[in-house]
Amino acid sequence: MKENWKNAKWLLWLVPVIAAIVFVVWRTWPEAEPVRTMAEPLLEDEVTFNLDVNPTYSAEDGVVVIQPSVKEPDSAKVSDSTCVSDPEQVWSELTPLSTDSYTLPEDVTAADGSIGTLSIPKLNLSAPVYEAEQGQELESMTKGIAHISATSAWEGNIGLASHNEAPAGAVAYFRDIHLLEPGDSISYKSSLGERQYRVTKVQEISDEDWSFLSPSAADDNKITLITCITGKPGSRLMVQGLQENFVGVDE
Repeated sequence: MKENWKNAKWLLWLVPVIAAIVFVVWRTWPEAEPVRTMAEPLLEDEVTFNLDVNPTYSAEDGVVVIQPSVKEPDSAKVSDSTCVSDPEQVWSELTPLSTDSYTLPEDVTAADGSIGTLSIPKLNLSAPVYEAEQGQELESMTKGIAHISATSAWEGNIGLASHNEAPAGAVAYFRDIHLLEPGDSISYKSSLGERQYRVTKVQEISDEDWSFLSPSAADDNKITLITCITGKPGSRLMVQGLQENFVGVDE
């Protein structure tokens, strides 16, 4: 009986030693490499993730690596740095132009190179306007307000663009045009004369909506101001005025 007790005591000492050895081996044993599943690119962006379109994965798939999707750059987007339109897409429908409803910039260019002066009394604004040849919009907006080359320079619809936040060397002439309201006065002077306009629309539009720059008849003279909206690269602020003699403020 005594002999059996002595053997049992040795076993009691061995149990914790064996447990410690097992624990050390378990902690240092290399982990198995997890399963790695290479998933196809998402068929739509992560904002509108659709489980009916994109596959779902479970724990059995291990680490799921979703391949990056290759998207073509959207060349139709208008650069936020210029805030002006593609002259080829200013209006969707062709409108017959005549000397009665469209004035070329060279017909109003002054000796200093400007084509006019825009004044907005409510904003204490008076600034020269320069023709913006295609691809030269930033240069024109550095000197003053840019005339959108696809629009008329006097008769019909005059399109103008400027910064709402100016880069180095430029002035944000259109910083405060959001303060304008229907009925406010806008004055535009060129070598052909001076016209008074009354604001009829102050509206946020898409950066791809250039319908407000469409040509208009000589008896429907308009002026249209376009600028960027801070924090909304896909939008523009549009202010449009109608020549005072023909004002009819939109509801």
